[in-house]
Amino acid sequence: MPDEYDKIRENFNPPERGRIFENGTEAVFHDREKGYVGHPDPYSTLHGLRFYDKARTDDLGKVHAIDDKSGQTGSKNDIRELKKDRELLAKREIETLTVRTVAGEKMSAAYERHLNELRKEFGARVIHVEISRAQARDVFAKGLNREKNAQQLELPGVAQKAREQKGVDLQKRREKQVTLTKAREVKGKFQAVQRFSQGAERGRAEAPQRVQAERTQQAQQRAKEREAPETERDRAARVAAEKVVREFQALLKSGPAPSADKAPEKTTPERESPETARERVEREAREQVLREFPLPVPDRPQERETPKVGERPTPELNQAATTEREAADKAQAAAREAAREQDAARNAAYQRLQEQGRLTEIQRLHWLGQATDPRGAVREPPGHAPPVQGHGRQQGQGRDRGQSRDR
Repeated sequence: MPDEYDKIRENFNPPERGRIFENGTEAVFHDREKGYVGHPDPYSTLHGLRFYDKARTDDLGKVHAIDDKSGQTGSKNDIRELKKDRELLAKREIETLTVRTVAGEKMSAAYERHLNELRKEFGARVIHVEISRAQARDVFAKGLNREKNAQQLELPGVAQKAREQKGVDLQKRREKQVTLTKAREVKGKFQAVQRFSQGAERGRAEAPQRVQAERTQQAQQRAKEREAPETERDRAARVAAEKVVREFQALLKSGPAPSADKAPEKTTPERESPETARERVEREAREQVLREFPLPVPDRPQERETPKVGERPTPELNQAATTEREAADKAQAAAREAAREQDAARNAAYQRLQEQGRLTEIQRLHWLGQATDPRGAVREPPGHAPPVQGHGRQQGQGRDRGQSRDR
């Protein structure tokens, strides 16, 4: 059944009821005398702007806010306002919050739960004041009388100017809020750049230490690899190389070979001369390289026949000898070129073996000796020499000397 409070409010819409009730609280609670200011600047939150009916700042700079509820509570906007209040209370942007409601007015369970959670979380910083319906009727009546008196004293056009000024103030507050938001964004970007600059400076300062640490780690890794046990194949190769080196050194220390006119003593075993031992080592190295890297061997030139003494040279014989000599020179040049190619190929093969770590001691000695494969060299058979033919007068004189010897 409607009571006096319902009857006095029935001819007004919700926005007017709120305004009249807010004006009446000043006459009953004397908020202005306590330092409260109506409609302070809004506060920015993650859920939007929060507008309070009244607020004041104490001597310590702490803000105390009041929110008046003259009718029903529990709408989505009311619950959103409580979420904004929680954020502002947690940040200490407001110190206390006073919520004044009217007894008997409907309050939703969700709103009541959120309000109780705020009171439990922040304790005495959240104050809920419930006004009796008789006191609420008195507040509404005084607010209504105050508006009537203001209308009677109001000059023509003053209300319109006040409304325009209120709109201007609201626009200024919105612009201020936009400016603050942009300032926060600029501040965040500046802090991000500052953090990046500090991180770059730390990186430059720590770079030498990190490089030194990496080098130390690589050195330790190489030391571990050197200390790792060798494989069976490496061990066998090392033992064979050491054996060959020992034999070679022993042969070098044995002294020169005995002379041909002096027979070797019967009491001691025959030993090879140092030169013979070196040739044997080189021969073994050449044979091993040829087995692993077979190379083509140029054909040996045919032995040249020299004219017998006493034969009379004729132009045909001279021409044949010249042709044979030219062919022999060409064959020797080709043999020398093939020998050089063989030496280059052998050196490349030794180089590959050394890079792969497979070069044995025998091969190393042969490589250092730079011996040429006997099969790749072209030599004249013993007892033969190319004939030397003269030209012009020398040829004639030779013929005369031959005739004189015949005579």
